[in-house]
Amino acid sequence: MNNTNIFPVMAGSLCVADKNAVICSVSKKGAISLHSYKTKNKLIPHQKIWFLRGAEFLIFATFYFFWGLNQSFQLLNNEKTNLKNSIKTKKNKEKKNSVNLAKKSSTDNGKKNLKKLVVKFKSFTSKSYVVTTVLIIIAFLCALLIFGYLSTHIGFWIFSDNTSLLVKKFCIGLSKCLIFYLLLITLYPFPAIKNFYKFNTAGNIVLNEENDKLKNHRATNYLNFVIFSLLLSYLVISLIGLNISPWIKPLANFGIMLICFSVSYELLNLLDSKWIKFKRIILITSWLITSKPAKTELQAVRTALYEGDLMSENISRELTNEQTAGNIALSYIYSEIKDKLLQASIKDKDEADWLIASYLNVPKLEIKFINSISKQQYKDLQKILSRRLKGEPIAKIFEYIEFYGLKIRVNKYVLTPRQETELLAEYAIKAIGENNFNVLDLCTGSGAIALAISKNTNANVFASDLSTKALEIAKENALSNGVKVDFKQSDLFQNFKKKNYFDIIVSNPPYIKTEDINSLQTEVKDFDPIIALDGGFDGLYFYKKIIKEAPSYLMPKGKIFLEVGFDQSSKVKKLLTEGFINIKIAKDYYGINRIVIAEKKPEEPKKRKFFKKLNTKK
Repeated sequence: MNNTNIFPVMAGSLCVADKNAVICSVSKKGAISLHSYKTKNKLIPHQKIWFLRGAEFLIFATFYFFWGLNQSFQLLNNEKTNLKNSIKTKKNKEKKNSVNLAKKSSTDNGKKNLKKLVVKFKSFTSKSYVVTTVLIIIAFLCALLIFGYLSTHIGFWIFSDNTSLLVKKFCIGLSKCLIFYLLLITLYPFPAIKNFYKFNTAGNIVLNEENDKLKNHRATNYLNFVIFSLLLSYLVISLIGLNISPWIKPLANFGIMLICFSVSYELLNLLDSKWIKFKRIILITSWLITSKPAKTELQAVRTALYEGDLMSENISRELTNEQTAGNIALSYIYSEIKDKLLQASIKDKDEADWLIASYLNVPKLEIKFINSISKQQYKDLQKILSRRLKGEPIAKIFEYIEFYGLKIRVNKYVLTPRQETELLAEYAIKAIGENNFNVLDLCTGSGAIALAISKNTNANVFASDLSTKALEIAKENALSNGVKVDFKQSDLFQNFKKKNYFDIIVSNPPYIKTEDINSLQTEVKDFDPIIALDGGFDGLYFYKKIIKEAPSYLMPKGKIFLEVGFDQSSKVKKLLTEGFINIKIAKDYYGINRIVIAEKKPEEPKKRKFFKKLNTKK
């Protein structure tokens, strides 16, 4: 999120990420609307050049801040126009549907009331904008007078001629900072200002790390950056106190101020990244522009942020009211789902993507091309989300999962294939290459591993499982994916002939200790079959049986591929040493020892038997 910044605007937030800008505004009724734009320039064009980036942030962030305020004001005016149009529509309908004078009289009263509401709304929005603009101009003029002329002359007037010039300048600088500080404190209690600060704080919370103790505060927050830099520049300019021509002095002071802003940005950037333990320094200024946000403000900010992410992935994506008319912006439901998942301690970043993609029946990567969904789809997703929040995994909700490019059906009778199991299939596929090997998948369950191998190699694939219900699902998956696999109901090797037949044996057997079953995640222990989880008292029951019997079914130089639990690789390796050689362990995507690969030990040649030659002579 280094290139992402969030600004508070009128009744909403502006998210700027690279060359994308998103305004998420909240109506008086709490409805959230989105508008997104493609911009010409990045917020900080030269992100890696020290000090220059501070000056760029000052210039471009200030532009975006006021641009966002202007755009959000226009959106409020559009709401007013839409309200006026809806009143006109209602007025026309009332004219057509009026059937008696009494009804006409009542509708006339209604029209008058609605007309008054429009006039009041128009007056309120127009006056508030004008009043705000006038107040800003007055405040700016007062600032020039108080901070510039009066504070300097009053400072020199208060101190005697014997006082050190440096002390005078320092005290003048402090007085300027104090006046500015008091001005901000005076503004803080106003409801409109406080509401503005709520959106500002919501932006900090979303951009900060989850474990940040000061998550409501962010050093490089635009408002904090401006206040912190102004205080520093007041102090520095006062200390320097250039005694030059009054015509050149403003330009020189502006240059000093620009340097102060650049230095401030670097300092604040370090406090947000490397010097986090010193971050409390920013509370001096940050508390003045923060206020605890409600769920609405947080939802608006996250919606803007997620829309910005989608725009970064889709360079042609832009969102207007016309594109979401009567519908709900995908970013809104996306952020809502993500928030609720986090509240339920479901922190997988892809959960929301998979849930939406599975419901809409589109690949996960195509979500970025969807602008909005219907209200009925929104209701359906809410129902699905409630099931997920109760612990039911997405795969079991939709009864399928993507595995190695295949669509695998799953239900309560089979284990849901995990992402790391794709690695088991991949290692086996690489070992097979172009060879026409015979491959056996033990404890096949849904058939995912067997199907992936058969689909991507020329191997003759066999698969077995003890559960007949699981085999029914596996056969259905083979048929739907157009893959040929020979399935057999068997307790491991029980129903296979004992002969050197297979080149490769692959298995992801049950490996959870019996006593650990109840401590598993809800989505595993309550929705996966126990038979596919329980690996006995030590979790090694099936490994012991497979490793003991496998050599009798493997060809010379045949290999075995096993998926193991996070702490089982060394134990399984030890079991393999008796009948196998060249034992290797591979890690999964998270750096955990997950795959054990071994080659069948060569059979010892049979010893010749020597018999004593009998003397047959008489």
